[in-house]
Amino acid sequence: MSVMKFSVKTFADVTTSVLHNGDLRRKFLLDEEIGELALLNLYPIDDSELDKKILCFMERLYISNSLAFEYQYNESETIKIERLKESDLDGSLIINTVLLLNLRSIKYNLYTNNGHCFTNETDMKKLDRLVETLENSIKIGVA
Repeated sequence: MSVMKFSVKTFADVTTSVLHNGDLRRKFLLDEEIGELALLNLYPIDDSELDKKILCFMERLYISNSLAFEYQYNESETIKIERLKESDLDGSLIINTVLLLNLRSIKYNLYTNNGHCFTNETDMKKLDRLVETLENSIKIGVA
């Protein structure tokens, strides 16, 4: 199991495609997040708030992927990962089959060779949910 570091462009294309996919937007928030927002009278959220949540999620995945790569292969004592600007995640639309492949590959590459992951449980659930939603869309011919 080797770790591949994905380019910012790959993350930008995935982000843009998630932002513009109605099914993925509807399924993005987990039930527990919806419950927490509802308790705070912040649900439903508007489109711009959902966009921000998706952008933050994708940046966290980028950081986790970068960290797994650096942790695995960087021989120095320090690891430096640059934060992304919102404009860095402005990419091109990709078709659902390519989006699914990229999301699966990103998930695989969040782990080091020793099986260590730098992504939290909530973000992994979100990633799994996006993958599952795309798989179901492709099965019924929405790709």
